[in-house]
Amino acid sequence: MNRKEFQEWLDQFPEDTLIEVTVQEAGGSWYTGDSRPVMFDPNNMDHSEFVDFVGNPHVKPDSNIFDMKILTLGGKE
Repeated sequence: MNRKEFQEWLDQFPEDTLIEVTVQEAGGSWYTGDSRPVMFDPNNMDHSEFVDFVGNPHVKPDSNIFDMKILTLGGKE
């Protein structure tokens, strides 16, 4: 996937979305706190997740995710 294709893919999400990225080094792995490898392959966006917390009645105003939209790129294998 080139930058233009990646931008087109990103355009489906609201502009005020927070983007979190987890990367995996070639030939090695970065690990999360629970010691499971994380994946990010720009040619396969299956390892991504979009969560919209705006208006979510279960997220209280004092939460750090209150009224946020979060796109996470990279996920557990």
